[in-house]
Amino acid sequence: MLGCTGQTRFLLGCISQLQDGTFYLEDMTGSLQLDLTGCQTSSGLYTENCIVIAEGELDHRGIFKAMALGMPPVESREDSLAATKGLQIFGEDTLKATDWMAIEQAEQEAQADRMVVLSDVWLDKPSTLDHLHTVFAGFDGLDTVPSAFVLIGNFQSQPATTASTDYTLIREQFKSLANVISRYQRLQDESKFIFVPGPGDPGPGNVLPRPALPAYFTSDLRQLLPTAVFASNPCRIRMYTQEVVLFRSDLQNHMRRLCLIPPKGTTGQPVSSAAALFEHLCMTVLQQSHLCPVPLENQSVYWQYDHALHLYPAPDLVVLADSAASAQFTFKDSACVNPGSFSKGAFAAYNVYEREVELSEVPDDAMESG
Repeated sequence: MLGCTGQTRFLLGCISQLQDGTFYLEDMTGSLQLDLTGCQTSSGLYTENCIVIAEGELDHRGIFKAMALGMPPVESREDSLAATKGLQIFGEDTLKATDWMAIEQAEQEAQADRMVVLSDVWLDKPSTLDHLHTVFAGFDGLDTVPSAFVLIGNFQSQPATTASTDYTLIREQFKSLANVISRYQRLQDESKFIFVPGPGDPGPGNVLPRPALPAYFTSDLRQLLPTAVFASNPCRIRMYTQEVVLFRSDLQNHMRRLCLIPPKGTTGQPVSSAAALFEHLCMTVLQQSHLCPVPLENQSVYWQYDHALHLYPAPDLVVLADSAASAQFTFKDSACVNPGSFSKGAFAAYNVYEREVELSEVPDDAMESG
C-alpha cells in the first residue's frame, strides 16, 4: 500500500485486534490499522477473525478507512470437487465408480426417504419422552420410515457440572430413552440413530470439536441399538451422495453479540427477526468456510482438530442446531437449517430426494397431553 494514499483499493485480509480496542486488517505479509466508522456491509455477521474484502482508502496516518466490507464468495461444491480432482476430503475411503453409481441409483429410488433431526432433547423433562413417542409413532406408521434419526443435545435442561449434576441420574434418563425407542421395532430395524452431544452435556468443557457422549451414560442405548452412531460435535455424515454437517452451538446469538457492525436487512435497517439473523449466520459460515469463525478467546478450539470445523467443499446440508427459533435458508447450493428446540416441540426433516427441509412441530394436543 506504499504510495497509495487517498486511492480506493480492495484488500483481502483477516480482521484482527492486535491492540485492545483497535482493529487491523491482517494477512501473511503485514497489517493495517482499520477504521470501520460509517462502513457499509454486505450480508453476513462481521466479527473479529473473519476474512473480508475491504474497499477503502489509506489516509496520511497509515490507517485504512473502510467504506465497505464484503465476504469472499462461496465456491460451488461442484467447482470445489473438480478442483480437488478426486481428493477425498470427507474422510472416508475413496469409493469405486461402480459403488458410487449404485449409491446414486439408490438415491433416485429413495423418493420418500428422510433424515429427522431433533435438538435439545431434554431427557430430564417427562414431556420430552411423550413428544418422542408422538414423533416416533408418526414416522413408524409411514410406508417408508426415515433412514436416519439424529438426536442432538443438550440432553439436559441445565448444563452438566461436576458440582451440581447427578451423573447416575443422567444414565437412567438415557435408559428411559432406550425404553421409548424399544417400543418401535420397525425404527430399530430400518433406521439409523445418531447421537450428537451439545455444549451443556457431560464432556471436556466448552471446547470444539466436542467428543462423543461418554459410554458410561449410553450403555443401554448401545445394547438396544448396536448400529447407533455416537458422534462428535460437529460431525459429518453421508446421506447417499450428499454430505451433511451437524453442529450444535448457540452460534446465532453468540456471533451477533460479537458483531463489529450490526447486520442490516435489505431496507438498511438493523436486523431484528430471528429468521433474518439466521440467514446472515448461514451466509457467514458458508462464505468463511468455517463453522465458528470467532476468536479463540470467545470459543476454545483444539487447534490440531480445527479442520473438523471446516466447510470445504460446501456441504449439501448444514444443520446449525441452536436454541433460537427454528429456521431454514438455502444459500447457493447449500441448504441450512436450525431445527429449533425439541423442548418446545420443534424439529426438522430433510427430504433426501427433493433436497428440501421440512420444519415441523409436535401437535399442540400431543404437547398438552404430555
